[in-house]
Amino acid sequence: MRIIGFILFLCFSLTIYAETQDEIKNFIDKVNQSWKDKQYENIYILAKERLDNNSNDLLGLGVLSYYYLYGEPNCNLAKEYMKKFMEVVKSYNNKEITDFAYESMAKRIFNLPKEYDAYAKDQKEHFHEIMPEEFPYLSVIHSIAIQLQLKEEWG
Repeated sequence: MRIIGFILFLCFSLTIYAETQDEIKNFIDKVNQSWKDKQYENIYILAKERLDNNSNDLLGLGVLSYYYLYGEPNCNLAKEYMKKFMEVVKSYNNKEITDFAYESMAKRIFNLPKEYDAYAKDQKEHFHEIMPEEFPYLSVIHSIAIQLQLKEEWG
């Protein structure tokens, strides 16, 4: 009887995991398409929807931070969302992933000069030229979220 219960639990868990992965893939596809189409407001809406459901959602926090870096430049908001992103990452108590997140993403935002907003608004087209198909750093944000999720679930 225990084996049957375990098998049912495992099947249920895998179904939820698959649904979650499909939701994540849909989110990533929509964000990338919005970036490609220069529909910045859609990126904001998609990220805010995730945060409305879970204020600690790493994808939502990371996307909003980079939205305020590249989509609608606002240095202070980029830093605010990255600070929250790093707080959530640190809450997992995994030094390796925390260090990676800081070095690959947060350090860049935390070290922005005050003049960044004026500069970035003039550089929006340039950002698209160097990153035309994928929202900036979305693959890194996703990678960090997946690593933390796997470490939490599998140890």
